Amino acid sequence: MNIIDKAVDILKDEPIATQAGNFSLLVFAAGFGGCLPPYISAYHTKAVMSGALLLLSRGYGLTYFSLNDHTAYTREAYERFCSLGDAFPHSLGFNTSSQRINQWYETYEPTVVASMNLNELEELIIQLYRECFYLFAETVFCESLDKELILELYEKAGGEKKSFDEFFIFASKATFVSLAVRQNEFLISSAPASAKQYIFADYFSVPEIEAIDDMVVKAISAKGGESAIKQEIITAEKIAVENKKENNRYRLQLDAPLQFVFYFVQLCMLMRDSRKDPLQKLITLIVTTARCIFINVGLPIDDVVYAYQADFFSGHVLAPNYIDELKRRKEGVAILFSPAEIAFEYGNIESLTKVASDRLEKNHNGDIAGTTAYRGLVRGLVSIINTSQDFSKFQAGDILVTSMTRPEFLPLMKMASAVVTDEGGVTCHAAIVARELKIPCVIGTKNATRLLTTGEEIEVDANEGIIRRFSMRT
Repeated sequence: MNIIDKAVDILKDEPIATQAGNFSLLVFAAGFGGCLPPYISAYHTKAVMSGALLLLSRGYGLTYFSLNDHTAYTREAYERFCSLGDAFPHSLGFNTSSQRINQWYETYEPTVVASMNLNELEELIIQLYRECFYLFAETVFCESLDKELILELYEKAGGEKKSFDEFFIFASKATFVSLAVRQNEFLISSAPASAKQYIFADYFSVPEIEAIDDMVVKAISAKGGESAIKQEIITAEKIAVENKKENNRYRLQLDAPLQFVFYFVQLCMLMRDSRKDPLQKLITLIVTTARCIFINVGLPIDDVVYAYQADFFSGHVLAPNYIDELKRRKEGVAILFSPAEIAFEYGNIESLTKVASDRLEKNHNGDIAGTTAYRGLVRGLVSIINTSQDFSKFQAGDILVTSMTRPEFLPLMKMASAVVTDEGGVTCHAAIVARELKIPCVIGTKNATRLLTTGEEIEVDANEGIIRRFSMRT
């Protein structure tokens, strides 16, 4: 049985969710480790990941996984939140992990890591990966909270459906300044390049320290300069304060069970946004350490993105034939993650991707549906942006269609007339930023990037969470 057959066998009866973007084996695959025992077992005893398929080729990645798995994490976490309150283990674990990661990031700056011997580097990267696994295990529950699931929790808590829309508007309103804005504030600070390096980390890699000063200058310029950034911070802080006042007034009208739902939604939004900070620092530390290991053993440093976490745990990275494994992975790799096994397959990833799409994605005609992140009605032209290499193709006023947005998408979101994503619930980056920017946004469509085409004319009805199709640009 090949890897696609195995994935279909596991996921065939499941509603499928996808993520796509600039992913590497070194970085992105680490998230799946946190969804498998023993790490996930520390926080979830009922919900277990049935399986996930990851396809990687030339810096682009696509993953399929069960939406039911993710919502099961959320339901179980909500039960524990209601019963434990301030002793909620996910929050306590996340706070501890964040503090530890911040300390490591200050301690292991690039010059320190470069001075370590091979044994020290191996010990460090294993420690970093384990922390990464726990970080995902602590926070995976906050990823799939969408309007439908909030309604389910709301009704179980005794809420009346006729009042749900009002509840959802307030519960999904961010009362904090998003990480994207807070990182911009840090960008214009006097902190050294080593402190700012992590801002440029993504699910693929992180630029080397020598490039950071120049990237900071370019980033500040692209955002309109220091004065524009400072004004953005003032505006975001003002909105957060007003949202908090409004939310507090509304929350006090709710019965105690509904207040728990309200607090849980707010917690999920805050944790999902806050997680990016320690995660980007971990990515920076992992990539920096892996690069130094490659230098120590005489491997091409550019190939570090094709290393896999288990290579460091097993010592395979030291094997004489390891470079041959890297060459195979460079041609493309498919990985199946499940409690039973982690299986690899190499070959024509473009062909495997087509087979996976045909067998895992449902045929779809007509309108596309998702969840409203910010209301509004916009008609315009689609611009599908899957990776940062596509950014230059985006034109002001286009409708941004992507798998999921990340902090580096912010300049495009500011130019977009609307945003549509495959992935995400009310806690995702696109939802939080769209509410800050006040642009129509529909999230969680599951497959808009594969159903729509760049240049196609569509209507984004973010009042109803519907994307209507019209015609192609000529």
